[in-house]
Amino acid sequence: MFQCFNSRRPNQLLRAHVRCLMVQTSMLANLRSRMWVAVLATALAESFGAVGLWQRNHVLSQQFFMGQTLWESTARFHIWPWPFKVAAIWAFPAFLGGSIVMMPVNLLIGPLPETAELLPAGALALLLWYWVAARLERYSPAIRWASLGVFFVLSLTGALLPLGYTGWFPIGMLGWCVATLLLRGSRHTVKANPVPLV
Repeated sequence: MFQCFNSRRPNQLLRAHVRCLMVQTSMLANLRSRMWVAVLATALAESFGAVGLWQRNHVLSQQFFMGQTLWESTARFHIWPWPFKVAAIWAFPAFLGGSIVMMPVNLLIGPLPETAELLPAGALALLLWYWVAARLERYSPAIRWASLGVFFVLSLTGALLPLGYTGWFPIGMLGWCVATLLLRGSRHTVKANPVPLV
C-alpha cells in the first residue's frame, strides 16, 4: 500500500493504485462473506432457539397439581425440546458464555425470563460465527458451506439422539472442541490467499 504514494513514475503509480484497489476490494469481499456467515448462522440459532423456547413455555405452562403449573415442579429441568437443543449445540460456546454472563445479573436483579437470559447468547453467537467464518475463508465457498452443513447436521443429530434430558450438553461441548481444534489447525494446511464467499 505504501507503493501507492512512494512511486514516482506514472506507470508504476498506476499499477500501485490498481494493486491497492484490488487488495481493498478483496478485503471488503472477505469482510462481507464473514458477516453473511455470521448473520445467517446466528439467525439459524436464534430461530431454532425461539421455537424451542416457545415449545418449552407451552408445555411448562400447563396446569399440573392443585392449580400449579409445571414451571413450579422439577419438570422445568427435564423439558428441553429438540429445536432448543439444536440451537444450543449449533452455538454452544455462545450459549455457555451467555449463561455465564447472566449469572451475576440473576444474583443482583433476580430471576429473569428465559428469553431475556438468552439475549447475551445472541450477541456472542454473532461473534462466534464471525470467528468461524474468518477461519473458513481460506477455503473455497463449496468447502465452507459443506463444512457448515455438516456441522448443522451433527447438531441436529446430537439434539435428536436419546441421551437423556441433558445429553445435548456434552455433545455440544465435544463437537465444539473438535471444531475448534480443526479450525485452529487449519492455518498451516491451507493456501495463503483467502477466497471470497461469492
